[in-house]
Amino acid sequence: MYSKSNDSELFQTYSNASYGGCKQTSHSIGGYATVIYGAAIEWSSKCQPFVTLSSTEAEYVAAVETGKEIKWMRNILIEFGYPPSYSSTLFIDNKFGIDVSKNPEHHGQIKHLDLHLYWLRDTVL
Repeated sequence: MYSKSNDSELFQTYSNASYGGCKQTSHSIGGYATVIYGAAIEWSSKCQPFVTLSSTEAEYVAAVETGKEIKWMRNILIEFGYPPSYSSTLFIDNKFGIDVSKNPEHHGQIKHLDLHLYWLRDTVL
């Protein structure tokens, strides 16, 4: 359910993944939704490009894709003359996915992932 947010952020972005959600390929399904003033303006849901080994990994891969969309959204808002005045929050519903994003110590658990997925760690404040 969407409702008007009282947050000072211009938009909110939510990320989620379904571990092994695709029955044909066993790939996880990742998705996100970007909400401005209670209305979803951008969303996606698709199979991840490779099989993940845990729900944490699936959530992290979805968070990386969502992080790219947040960067794009911030850039397009700047182009439109609405520069975000605050950091953008990525809402993730998996505690370990959040921990991996924030703390480099946890990357040992997912060190087999491609290096391009690690940029989220450097982007998170």
